[in-house]
Amino acid sequence: MVEKLFDFPSELVLIIDRTQWQDTNILMISLAWKKRALPINWKILTHKGASNLAEQKAVIRPVLKLLKGQKIILTADREFHSIFLSHWLKKYQKPDVSFVLRQKKSTMIKRGKKYSKISELKVNVGETKLLLNQKITKRK
Repeated sequence: MVEKLFDFPSELVLIIDRTQWQDTNILMISLAWKKRALPINWKILTHKGASNLAEQKAVIRPVLKLLKGQKIILTADREFHSIFLSHWLKKYQKPDVSFVLRQKKSTMIKRGKKYSKISELKVNVGETKLLLNQKITKRK
């Protein structure tokens, strides 16, 4: 239905997010289209608070299958900073699927031979810093 109704650009931007609305906790993946987010798949969580890796996979996997062959960029905010999510997504990282996961400022990244917190990087207010292919966390 999505492919038939919309004329998409060469690459699709997907957004994964979770929201608490009254007593309902919703994990959803949406398609960014003309400054709007169109929900494509979602899961009502039976608990309050953040989602876990199994729930995230359950929402993302069917959408990646649905849009197979399309060039996809999956974006997520700091709630989805998990190193395990990035490893799982990496298996899909073929020429047509890539991802961007915003990291918490407490995340450790390898700078040379030592690790330091992202918060220790010199970034001015209003400035963004894009760090590609970083080794993060001191653990796996």
